[in-house]
Amino acid sequence: MFPHLNLNKDDSLPQGAKDLGQGYALLHACQTTAKPVMEAEAVVILKYWKEMDWLNLNIWPRSVKRWSRLQLPNGQKACSRWYELHLTHPLWKTTCVKVCCPALFSLLSGVLLAL
Repeated sequence: MFPHLNLNKDDSLPQGAKDLGQGYALLHACQTTAKPVMEAEAVVILKYWKEMDWLNLNIWPRSVKRWSRLQLPNGQKACSRWYELHLTHPLWKTTCVKVCCPALFSLLSGVLLAL
């Protein structure tokens, strides 16, 4: 009846999502323009990028686009603090995720410049 409708589960991402590789993806909503980060945030980002030998430290404009959710390789979705602050309902404890993954941070460091 609907030949274009595919009911099989696939690995496609929603429209507007940004595939980070290794099963990670940034999911909408996101800021349309990069916003400046606080000095403390910039210090932490620059320290990490320096440890990773990122070549563009001196030209980074100290601003980022914030995304609302991160899809993890197991399919779970982690919400960002920026997104949670705009919610009208309370945060459920079952949605809190602690990320301790150097590989993810390494992966994200290259993506921030591309955004």
